Amino acid sequence: MAAVSRPMYDGNGTLVFDGKIGIFPFTFQERAKRNSKNRVEGTFETKSIPSITKQVVKEMLISKIFPATKSKWPASVSKNISIQQDNAHIKCTDHDFLNGATIDGFSISLSQQPPNSPDLNVLDFGFFRSIQSLQQRKRAKKFDQLVLNVVQAWDEEPAICLYDVWLSLQAVMLEVLKNKGHNYFKLPHLGKKAQRAVGTLP
Repeated sequence: MAAVSRPMYDGNGTLVFDGKIGIFPFTFQERAKRNSKNRVEGTFETKSIPSITKQVVKEMLISKIFPATKSKWPASVSKNISIQQDNAHIKCTDHDFLNGATIDGFSISLSQQPPNSPDLNVLDFGFFRSIQSLQQRKRAKKFDQLVLNVVQAWDEEPAICLYDVWLSLQAVMLEVLKNKGHNYFKLPHLGKKAQRAVGTLP
């Protein structure tokens, strides 16, 4: 599970928050039950959680996403935060969610990604593709190495990439409004590199 916010800059254009809240694998540790050529019996192995249920997602949100958000969120920014889910994993009235969402001065709410609208998910829209291209440059013979490569790719991705994806997402939202909620539109091309070069990028 990954969580991002739009990167934040101060009035002088200095980056104050890179927007990367965290990326957390759905994995668990289990002891090997028998010897093999790769490990001896009793060695801890990393395995993927076989079924990502609503309970698994809720535990990840409360135990990982909430603490990471609170630790990285800039002190000068409003603590009223809306989290967009890509599916209706958790209800906004869930008791455990509400307990974790309203402490330390934060007020965290949930909203749902519009159905059949993958272009309105900032992660699927471009950021996952970007970190995947970095991850695939690294070799991984074992599952642990694959997980590590993904996390490293996340760390290496510059904030400017995430900022550009958010700009593209905003442009898509405008196209959705122009089309009265439909997705019959071509993805807009903003020419971000050219605009950035001349200082006209929004």
